[in-house]
Amino acid sequence: MTWTNRISVTKGVFYAGVILSNAYILCNLLDLLFPSVSMKVAWDTFLPRLTSRMPGTFINGLVESFLSGALFMMIIAPVYNLYFVLRDRVEEFQARRYNDRLKYF
Repeated sequence: MTWTNRISVTKGVFYAGVILSNAYILCNLLDLLFPSVSMKVAWDTFLPRLTSRMPGTFINGLVESFLSGALFMMIIAPVYNLYFVLRDRVEEFQARRYNDRLKYF
C-alpha cells in the first residue's frame, strides 16, 4: 500500500484557503487598476453580499473566500483519499487472486 497519492486534509484545507484568498486579493487589485475589465460580476456571483469596496467588506470577502476554499478541500480531500484507499485494496485483492492461481501451475 502506497501513501504517495494521499492529501493531508489539514494542509490541503490551509493551502486551498490561501490560494482562493490570494486570488480574491489579486482580482480586487486588478479591478482597481483596470476597471474596464472588472471581475465584479464573477465575485458578485461567488460572494453575493459584497457590493462595495469598503475595507470592512474587503476583509469580509477575504475571510469568506478563505473559508470557501477550506470547505471545498474539506469535502474533496477525504473523497480523493478514499478513492486511493479503495483502489489499493482492489489492486491487492487482484494480486492475491492472481498469485493464488499461479500456485497450481
